[in-house]
Amino acid sequence: MTKRSEKTSPATPPSEKRDPVAKDNSPAEVKELSFEDTSIQFKNIGGKWRISLRELAEFYSIQFKHASEKLTLNPELFRDLEVGRVTRPGDNLALDYELSIRDAVSFLMLLPYKRYGDERGPKLIRMRNWLTDNAEKILTGEVPSVFPGMDIDSLGYGKKDLSPLNGLRLSALKHLAKRNHPSSPNTVNRAIATFRNDHQVMKGHQEMEKNWRRELQEPERRKLQAHVAIDFAALANGHLELDERMKYEQAMFRDICPELRPDFLPVQIETTRQMKLIGGDES
Repeated sequence: MTKRSEKTSPATPPSEKRDPVAKDNSPAEVKELSFEDTSIQFKNIGGKWRISLRELAEFYSIQFKHASEKLTLNPELFRDLEVGRVTRPGDNLALDYELSIRDAVSFLMLLPYKRYGDERGPKLIRMRNWLTDNAEKILTGEVPSVFPGMDIDSLGYGKKDLSPLNGLRLSALKHLAKRNHPSSPNTVNRAIATFRNDHQVMKGHQEMEKNWRRELQEPERRKLQAHVAIDFAALANGHLELDERMKYEQAMFRDICPELRPDFLPVQIETTRQMKLIGGDES
């Protein structure tokens, strides 16, 4: 981490040595991550990038006791905490925490930036603005969060269940959205709506469970495959909006393969404002 001076807090003497939570004693791989003009060094510990809470506390002149209280008072904000140790003078071990990248950011978000009159205050402000700016871009689809690193499991799909055909469907959705709406393709909302629609045509209005596709048996599995194939065909024919794709799908099942029609696919879809909102755009 870039430091403002050589000053250290009383809670972190310069002679302390790190004793990371890694399983072996080999030197940990170090990577410097930066946002705006703030750089933080993380160590690869047990396959996850982490930073010492004491190091963060030292940079912001916070006693370790007060820093650790932020973790215990706000447990819902921290998911990946690991207990660590540092070696103090006299070979005495002291408690430390190893924070993941997301937990380090959560910790920094709790710091009162108005407390710092030097460059640390503006750095905290820029970090907050950087996070909110990127959150806005994700929500508007300017920076897609679904492609390619989407969390399929959170949407009811297991990663192993993503067939090549479904991957083509997502790629077609992304391409068509960018072509029709280059300024705001909104691919994130459209992909989520697509996954939810898959579940609804197969299961109705039941709550979507994680990895629900794996529980399907024949002939439901074949019906889902047919649904995905026809939805891809609708996209390939230029139908982007969800209600348009559903109408295309209804006609295809009626005329070509009625025996493969999903049980909860509506016989006739009505274009409503709600359907347009699910698809992503109100225009």
